[in-house]
Order: sequence, then structure tokens, then C-alpha cells
Amino acid sequence: MPRNGPDNEALAAVVRAWVATWYPGRVARRLRIDLDDGERVQLPVRPAAVDDARHEGNGEPVVPTAYQQAILDALEGRALRTDALAAALGGDRRRLFRAGGLSELREQGLVSHHARLGFYREDVPPGEVGH
Repeated sequence: MPRNGPDNEALAAVVRAWVATWYPGRVARRLRIDLDDGERVQLPVRPAAVDDARHEGNGEPVVPTAYQQAILDALEGRALRTDALAAALGGDRRRLFRAGGLSELREQGLVSHHARLGFYREDVPPGEVGH
């Protein structure tokens, strides 16, 4: 089953509108659907402002640095706490928080943080997020 595509964006737009109507001032981050066979499906529902933040002022998409791409690769489908993420990237914990690291990825809405589980990717969150 395809996870990305125009149908998903249409569904996300409907969810954003529903949340705006029933929960004014609140923002939906993702839609979770529990299927009858126990599978859980998650769809990111980012506000348009987050999508806009992924582009430079000239409209060009933001391209992650090699280090940021390594962070995104390490977080694909899983959450990692700071020490584990640093270890997966070579062990330099401080580099995560320097320019060109996690801060920009979080500002762009690509990475989020869960207090108990650690950092994770918004587009492919681990199943534990939100449970």
C-alpha cells in the first residue's frame, strides 16, 4: 500500500480543516488509524507553515547537510535518545546540537522529540510515539 501521494495530502487537508473547526487554535501533527487486523497506520498531518519552513526564502527546498542526512537515516522508523543517536553517528554528542545538526531539522519539522523515547522523524515515526 503506498504511504505517500496526492491522496494522503488530500486526507491531511481534510484532517487539518476538521481540527480547525472542532479544535480552534490547535494543530494536528499526525493521524493514526487502527485497522481491524491490529496494524496501525500513521499519516503525518503537517500544517502548511511546516511545509513552507522546508524551503529557503527563494522557494528552493532545504537540502540537509551530509551530517543531517545521517541523522535522518539513523532515525528512520525509530526513536533514539541523545546518547544513542550520537553513538550511531560516531559518538560526538555535542555535534548534534551545533549548527547544521538537530536544531535545523526540528525547525523544518523533519525531526521531533518525545520526552521518554527521544528524537524521531516526523514522516516515519516509530510505533511507540504517542502510546
